[in-house]
Amino acid sequence: MEQSRIIHTQEDRTLPTKMTDQDRDALGRQLASEVSELEAMDQAKKDWMTTFNSKRKKQAELVCELSDQVNTGIAPRLIRCDVVHDVYRKLVEIVRTDTMEVVESRAMTRAEYEHETQGELGY
Repeated sequence: MEQSRIIHTQEDRTLPTKMTDQDRDALGRQLASEVSELEAMDQAKKDWMTTFNSKRKKQAELVCELSDQVNTGIAPRLIRCDVVHDVYRKLVEIVRTDTMEVVESRAMTRAEYEHETQGELGY
């Protein structure tokens, strides 16, 4: 009798197959592990985005600050100032030593006034 079907080669294929209960249990454990990993990745992404957004916000603020300085031609600099107590006007003035400009003026506190007038009144 002549065979009409001849096997030339063999190959492996992934095909749908009914699972045993043991297979399903093992796959369920793997699924739970993969879900946990996915949740950990999502949390890591959230944490990274929080850090990224904070850094980006600071960078945007710096850009705005520098832009304002370029546009106005004015930038903050550390300048030595004199603190001047004017007893007669009862004022404390902050005066730039480089330009002698008064940059702040306020009323003297009672304690400041008493301290300054002690020497003049002979206490």
